[in-house]
Amino acid sequence: MHGETVTDFTTGLNDPKGIVFAGGFVITADFNTVWKIDAKGHKSVLAGPKDFPTAPTFLNDVEVEPSGQSILVTDMGAVTKMRDANNKFFAVDSPEHKAIPVIARLFRITLDGKVTEVIAPNARMLNPNGVDILKDGRIRLAEFFTGDVLEYKDGAFTTIAKGHRSGDGIVHDSKGRFYISEVIFGRVTRYDADGSHPALLSEGLELQAAADIFVDEAHGQLIIPDSKAGQLVFIGL
Repeated sequence: MHGETVTDFTTGLNDPKGIVFAGGFVITADFNTVWKIDAKGHKSVLAGPKDFPTAPTFLNDVEVEPSGQSILVTDMGAVTKMRDANNKFFAVDSPEHKAIPVIARLFRITLDGKVTEVIAPNARMLNPNGVDILKDGRIRLAEFFTGDVLEYKDGAFTTIAKGHRSGDGIVHDSKGRFYISEVIFGRVTRYDADGSHPALLSEGLELQAAADIFVDEAHGQLIIPDSKAGQLVFIGL
């Protein structure tokens, strides 16, 4: 975007979701492929379906690891099994919930395209969307179906927040506070580092679809795409 003029940076993608900048490239997850795009908009495949140890089903969010040499990518798993014929979530703990296949994964991809599995399928992580990682290696996940915010460390999950069905973006700031958006319900919530003191930041904004989040601490704001409204929304920290 140059001033008020919007131009194409790159074209020919299918369904790009998460997006980060690493190693001099823009990197984005696109259904079953992860692309890297150079400064001139030239794209190439960082990792395609055959590069994954298990064929991906629905790649979504992307996060750069603290080393800067690799990224994490969520595979949401059985996304077509979460909702009824009216596109409404099945109830948590319903028979339909228990019938959702446990096939979601979290992958690591190095900047030279090597893919490994970080978190294997687990019923706690049924349909993960947003992913975040702290400097000490703790991984946080927005569980899209159940609405739990999960923390993963040393092979174990901890639930640090609940009640965020359709959780999309999850990020943290320099104070350790974390933020989660809900793409279906248009809410954005901030928590203290330990998951206490939830604060609804989107109250009164009437967002149609709060998608991914970027923390712009230099300007004291969150930047959130409202994907249904086709606009960026800025919320003060």
